[in-house]
Amino acid sequence: MGSKKTLLTPSGIIDFLGLDSAFPKCDLRSIYQIEVNEFRCKIGMKLYERLCECLAEYPCEEYVSGTTYPEGSVVVYKGIYYKAIKETDSIPSDISCWEKAPKFSKPCLEELWCMFLGEYLAAAVLINQLPKLFSKLKHGTIVKLFGDGFQTGDEKDLMILINSYKSDKETILMNMDAWINENNADGCYDGYLGLRKPKRKIERRRSWDAA
Repeated sequence: MGSKKTLLTPSGIIDFLGLDSAFPKCDLRSIYQIEVNEFRCKIGMKLYERLCECLAEYPCEEYVSGTTYPEGSVVVYKGIYYKAIKETDSIPSDISCWEKAPKFSKPCLEELWCMFLGEYLAAAVLINQLPKLFSKLKHGTIVKLFGDGFQTGDEKDLMILINSYKSDKETILMNMDAWINENNADGCYDGYLGLRKPKRKIERRRSWDAA
């Protein structure tokens, strides 16, 4: 059985979070499980199903250096789809000739993804995976990443980094919640769970105060 198709990709994580291009994409595992859990617990499975149904499909044509592409061509470059906005032989990082191809067929879902959801999911995956990226089991012993090799190290910097991504993730979620509630007139985001507001505690008056 092949791997589950996901909204997010390892290349997308690197792109959304501005990670170094040499970051090991193959080490970003379990995207499907983390992605589904975020939708099940915080965003809404009905919205997830709509996003999956509206994923745009493109031919998987890898960019070939030196090739002239006509306007409208779609290629894969470093794991990301790009669309030529005019005839060009430049690389897809040239924003005067290329733009990222829409991920979704519905513009409202594309807007949600680019403004909030893609970065939110990228942070969720990285938070989950960072401890595994910075430590490994080797011959029954846990070793820490240090420079280009592994040796015992301090966890302080790792926790600072994780907490920073957690803070970013919560900020994105709050902003996304407000944005969806203000921009769902056409029902594009129906199925979104929304942030659960804490219930206000009602203080019961003592019987002798009620008289």
